[in-house]
Amino acid sequence: MKFFSPFVLFLLSSCMLLHAQTYQPLQRADRDYSESLHSFTALDLNSTALQQLFFDNPEQCVVRVPVGKSQFLELALSQKQILSPGFKVETDLGSVNYVPGHYYRGAVVGQPGSSVALSVFRDQIMAIIVIEAGTYNLGFVDRNHGLPTQEYVLYLEHHLKATMPFHCGADEDAPNDLNGT
Repeated sequence: MKFFSPFVLFLLSSCMLLHAQTYQPLQRADRDYSESLHSFTALDLNSTALQQLFFDNPEQCVVRVPVGKSQFLELALSQKQILSPGFKVETDLGSVNYVPGHYYRGAVVGQPGSSVALSVFRDQIMAIIVIEAGTYNLGFVDRNHGLPTQEYVLYLEHHLKATMPFHCGADEDAPNDLNGT
């Protein structure tokens, strides 16, 4: 498999802008999350624009995400199939009625070496955006026990005030059945 340099990916994403539909499912909002974040962009979901993106289901698109007081990140995206045919969710209580979303990968226009993973569902959007300055997280603000709300926030991970402890429980010395070691 041949890999492309970040510059080539940047050029491809820039060229894609000429032919792709642009969507803006989020707009700036005036809310304060400074209790949890050093810096952030408060956003509101534009449900009509989100529905348009979801039902258009474009193979390629540009999604504009407000950042800061007056700028935007333009995400040049291509749809990817990440679920296998016949994918279903099972729990100990039985089958879950999972409605798949549309899943995209791409880059930030004008940011060579950037990377974006974005998921679009009927009622929500989420993304991880990696640029030179760090990793942005985009998601809804959980005020409804895990159910999507209209309130969104975009922030760089290193702007979180709380530390997110992580402990990997994998035994690195254990045999790996996937590669026969």
